[in-house]
Amino acid sequence: MSPNDFGDRHSGEKYILEDLGELFRLIMSSAPFPLQSTALSVLCLPPACLPNTEVVNRQQAKTLWYDRPKYVHMEFCVENSSEVKVDIENNKVIFSCINEDNIQMYNEIHLYDTIQPKDSREKRSDRSITCFLRKMKEKVAWPRLTKENNKPAWLSVDFDNWRDWDAEEEGEMAMAEHYLDLINSVKDKKAPPSMDDLDDLD
Repeated sequence: MSPNDFGDRHSGEKYILEDLGELFRLIMSSAPFPLQSTALSVLCLPPACLPNTEVVNRQQAKTLWYDRPKYVHMEFCVENSSEVKVDIENNKVIFSCINEDNIQMYNEIHLYDTIQPKDSREKRSDRSITCFLRKMKEKVAWPRLTKENNKPAWLSVDFDNWRDWDAEEEGEMAMAEHYLDLINSVKDKKAPPSMDDLDDLD
Protein backbone atom coordinates (compact mmCIF):
# COMPACT_ATOMS: atom_id res chain seq x y z
CA MET A 1 0.00 0.00 0.00
CA SER A 2 1.45 3.36 -1.03
CA PRO A 3 1.32 6.51 1.15
CA ASN A 4 -1.21 7.94 -1.23
CA ASP A 5 -3.40 4.89 -0.79
CA PHE A 6 -3.17 5.28 3.01
CA GLY A 7 -4.09 8.94 2.77
CA ASP A 8 -7.02 8.16 0.54
CA ARG A 9 -8.18 5.46 2.95
CA HIS A 10 -7.86 7.79 5.95
CA SER A 11 -9.83 10.48 4.16
CA GLY A 12 -12.45 7.94 3.18
CA GLU A 13 -12.89 6.78 6.78
CA LYS A 14 -13.24 10.39 7.86
CA TYR A 15 -16.00 10.97 5.34
CA ILE A 16 -17.73 7.73 6.39
CA LEU A 17 -17.75 8.85 10.03
CA GLU A 18 -19.14 12.23 9.05
CA ASP A 19 -21.82 10.52 6.96
CA LEU A 20 -22.73 8.25 9.88
CA GLY A 21 -23.03 11.25 12.16
CA GLU A 22 -25.30 12.98 9.69
CA LEU A 23 -27.36 9.80 9.32
CA PHE A 24 -27.76 9.59 13.08
CA ARG A 25 -29.00 13.18 13.23
CA LEU A 26 -31.51 12.46 10.47
CA ILE A 27 -32.80 9.41 12.35
CA MET A 28 -33.07 11.34 15.58
CA SER A 29 -34.95 14.15 13.86
CA SER A 30 -37.75 11.70 13.08
CA ALA A 31 -37.62 9.93 16.48
CA PRO A 32 -40.15 10.63 19.28
CA PHE A 33 -39.50 13.83 21.17
CA PRO A 34 -38.41 12.26 24.52
CA LEU A 35 -35.72 10.25 22.74
CA GLN A 36 -34.57 13.33 20.84
CA SER A 37 -34.28 15.44 23.97
CA THR A 38 -32.35 12.77 25.83
CA ALA A 39 -29.87 11.74 23.14
CA LEU A 40 -29.27 15.10 21.53
CA SER A 41 -28.80 16.85 24.87
CA VAL A 42 -25.93 14.49 25.63
CA LEU A 43 -24.35 14.44 22.16
CA CYS A 44 -24.78 18.00 20.97
CA LEU A 45 -24.70 20.29 23.99
CA PRO A 46 -21.38 21.73 25.20
CA PRO A 47 -20.06 20.48 28.60
CA ALA A 48 -21.04 23.71 30.34
CA CYS A 49 -24.69 23.00 29.53
CA LEU A 50 -24.70 19.41 30.81
CA PRO A 51 -26.13 18.57 34.26
CA ASN A 52 -23.77 18.81 37.23
CA THR A 53 -22.43 15.32 37.90
CA GLU A 54 -19.83 16.23 40.52
CA VAL A 55 -21.76 14.45 43.31
CA VAL A 56 -21.25 10.90 42.11
CA ASN A 57 -23.26 8.90 44.66
CA ARG A 58 -24.88 8.91 48.08
CA GLN A 59 -23.68 7.11 51.21
CA GLN A 60 -24.64 6.75 54.86
CA ALA A 61 -22.47 8.59 57.35
CA LYS A 62 -20.86 6.63 60.17
CA THR A 63 -22.94 7.36 63.27
CA LEU A 64 -22.18 6.97 66.99
CA TRP A 65 -24.77 7.21 69.74
CA TYR A 66 -25.18 6.88 73.50
CA ASP A 67 -28.07 7.14 75.93
CA ARG A 68 -28.45 9.50 78.89
CA PRO A 69 -31.38 10.03 81.28
CA LYS A 70 -32.65 13.18 79.54
CA TYR A 71 -30.98 13.13 76.12
CA VAL A 72 -29.97 10.74 73.39
CA HIS A 73 -26.65 11.82 71.88
CA MET A 74 -26.01 11.06 68.21
CA GLU A 75 -22.85 11.96 66.27
CA PHE A 76 -22.52 11.88 62.48
CA CYS A 77 -18.80 11.39 61.79
CA VAL A 78 -18.19 13.52 58.69
CA GLU A 79 -15.09 15.72 58.51
CA ASN A 80 -15.06 19.08 56.73
CA SER A 81 -18.72 18.81 55.80
CA SER A 82 -20.71 21.32 53.78
CA GLU A 83 -24.38 21.91 52.95
CA VAL A 84 -25.32 20.36 56.29
CA LYS A 85 -29.01 19.84 56.93
CA VAL A 86 -30.53 18.20 60.01
CA ASP A 87 -34.28 17.67 60.20
CA ILE A 88 -35.37 16.58 63.70
CA GLU A 89 -38.91 15.25 64.05
CA ASN A 90 -40.64 13.64 67.01
CA ASN A 91 -39.84 10.12 65.83
CA LYS A 92 -37.27 10.58 63.07
CA VAL A 93 -34.00 12.33 62.23
CA ILE A 94 -32.93 13.07 58.64
CA PHE A 95 -29.33 14.12 58.10
CA SER A 96 -27.60 15.12 54.89
CA CYS A 97 -24.38 16.86 53.88
CA ILE A 98 -21.52 16.85 51.38
CA ASN A 99 -18.24 15.42 52.64
CA GLU A 100 -14.72 16.55 51.74
CA ASP A 101 -14.64 14.08 48.81
CA ASN A 102 -17.76 15.73 47.38
CA ILE A 103 -19.92 12.69 48.16
CA GLN A 104 -23.43 13.23 49.47
CA MET A 105 -24.05 11.68 52.88
CA TYR A 106 -27.62 10.83 53.83
CA ASN A 107 -29.05 9.14 56.94
CA GLU A 108 -32.72 8.68 57.75
CA ILE A 109 -33.17 7.27 61.26
CA HIS A 110 -36.50 6.17 62.67
CA LEU A 111 -36.03 6.50 66.41
CA TYR A 112 -36.70 3.92 69.10
CA ASP A 113 -39.01 6.29 71.00
CA THR A 114 -40.42 9.79 70.67
CA ILE A 115 -38.42 12.95 71.36
CA GLN A 116 -39.09 16.67 71.76
CA PRO A 117 -37.89 18.40 68.57
CA LYS A 118 -38.18 21.93 69.99
CA ASP A 119 -35.89 21.06 72.90
CA SER A 120 -33.42 19.15 70.73
CA ARG A 121 -30.47 20.74 69.00
CA GLU A 122 -27.39 20.01 66.92
CA LYS A 123 -23.78 21.20 66.99
CA ARG A 124 -21.39 21.20 64.04
CA SER A 125 -17.60 20.97 64.15
CA ASP A 126 -14.84 20.27 61.63
CA ARG A 127 -14.90 16.59 62.59
CA SER A 128 -18.59 15.77 63.03
CA ILE A 129 -22.18 16.89 63.53
CA THR A 130 -23.66 16.03 66.94
CA CYS A 131 -27.37 15.94 67.78
CA PHE A 132 -28.79 16.20 71.29
CA LEU A 133 -32.26 14.67 71.23
CA ARG A 134 -34.44 15.52 74.23
CA LYS A 135 -36.43 12.48 75.32
CA MET A 136 -40.17 12.67 75.68
CA LYS A 137 -39.87 10.19 78.58
CA GLU A 138 -36.97 11.10 80.82
CA LYS A 139 -35.03 8.43 82.72
CA VAL A 140 -36.38 5.73 80.40
CA ALA A 141 -33.46 3.83 78.90
CA TRP A 142 -33.24 3.21 75.17
CA PRO A 143 -31.90 -0.28 74.41
CA ARG A 144 -31.12 0.87 70.85
CA LEU A 145 -31.31 4.01 68.74
CA THR A 146 -33.50 2.77 65.91
CA LYS A 147 -37.05 1.57 65.87
CA GLU A 148 -35.99 -1.54 63.96
CA ASN A 149 -34.26 -4.39 65.77
CA ASN A 150 -31.63 -4.83 63.07
CA LYS A 151 -28.64 -2.54 63.58
CA PRO A 152 -27.35 -0.87 60.39
CA ALA A 153 -23.68 -1.40 59.55
CA TRP A 154 -22.98 2.34 59.78
CA LEU A 155 -24.37 2.67 63.34
CA SER A 156 -22.32 1.97 66.48
CA VAL A 157 -22.51 2.60 70.22
CA ASP A 158 -20.22 5.33 71.53
CA PHE A 159 -18.63 3.28 74.31
CA ASP A 160 -16.32 6.14 75.29
CA ASN A 161 -19.34 8.09 76.54
CA TRP A 162 -21.69 5.25 77.45
CA ARG A 163 -22.43 4.90 81.18
CA ASP A 164 -24.34 2.42 83.26
CA TRP A 165 -27.18 4.33 84.85
CA ASP A 166 -27.38 2.03 87.90
CA ALA A 167 -23.65 2.26 88.53
CA GLU A 168 -23.77 6.02 88.11
CA GLU A 169 -26.66 6.38 90.55
CA GLU A 170 -24.88 4.14 93.06
CA GLY A 171 -21.77 6.28 92.73
CA GLU A 172 -23.75 9.47 93.27
CA MET A 173 -25.47 7.96 96.31
CA ALA A 174 -22.12 6.86 97.74
CA MET A 175 -20.75 10.38 97.32
CA ALA A 176 -23.85 11.85 98.98
CA GLU A 177 -23.58 9.44 101.91
CA HIS A 178 -19.89 10.24 102.31
CA TYR A 179 -20.71 13.95 102.33
CA LEU A 180 -23.38 13.44 105.02
CA ASP A 181 -20.93 11.42 107.11
CA LEU A 182 -18.44 14.27 106.95
CA ILE A 183 -21.10 16.75 108.06
CA ASN A 184 -22.22 14.50 110.93
CA SER A 185 -18.65 13.92 112.05
CA VAL A 186 -18.14 17.67 112.33
CA LYS A 187 -21.37 18.05 114.31
CA ASP A 188 -20.47 15.18 116.65
CA LYS A 189 -17.11 16.66 117.57
CA LYS A 190 -17.27 18.20 121.05
CA ALA A 191 -16.09 21.71 121.64
CA PRO A 192 -12.61 21.98 123.20
CA PRO A 193 -12.66 22.12 127.03
CA SER A 194 -12.51 25.53 128.69
CA MET A 195 -9.85 26.54 131.20
CA ASP A 196 -12.33 26.09 134.06
CA ASP A 197 -12.89 22.48 133.00
CA LEU A 198 -9.16 21.87 133.04
CA ASP A 199 -8.93 23.30 136.59
CA ASP A 200 -11.57 20.83 137.76
CA LEU A 201 -9.36 17.95 136.63
CA ASP A 202 -6.59 18.91 139.10
